Amino acid sequence: MEENTENTVKTAPEYPLPPIRILHLARTGDRAYTATADKYGQVKWNGKSLVAVKGRGLWDIPPVKMELLRQCLEKYDFLNLDKNDLGPYESFGAVCDPDFGSCIITVIFANGTRKTINHNMMDESMPKKLFQLESRIETILGIRKWAGRPPMME
Repeated sequence: MEENTENTVKTAPEYPLPPIRILHLARTGDRAYTATADKYGQVKWNGKSLVAVKGRGLWDIPPVKMELLRQCLEKYDFLNLDKNDLGPYESFGAVCDPDFGSCIITVIFANGTRKTINHNMMDESMPKKLFQLESRIETILGIRKWAGRPPMME
């Protein structure tokens, strides 16, 4: 008897990721900023250079977005990304040339598990899913309008 896979319900992983305690995203290079979200959904922004909003900002995102972040990390298998996935560098935590951009994501989960990925934007061997993860995090946190494009220089 053949199994009908078309109507099969996909179940959640047996061990889903725990809730997020802290998520920190930093962009370096020409366009530089940091954004940190805590477990309560409070997002702290610090725009440093070539961003639409320089300086500090603070806003809240609802609990449903914090859960969406957790699900996003799970979907992109954040905890299992390792240096084999992230290219030929000795360590994905290696310091990048400051002239080239990088995206650094650090997540601390409620159970104390911590993971940092330092993505050198000049490394073309990086998996597409890492770019997608970074973009998705920025969207969920609501920082795109803050990062945006800087005002025209006079």
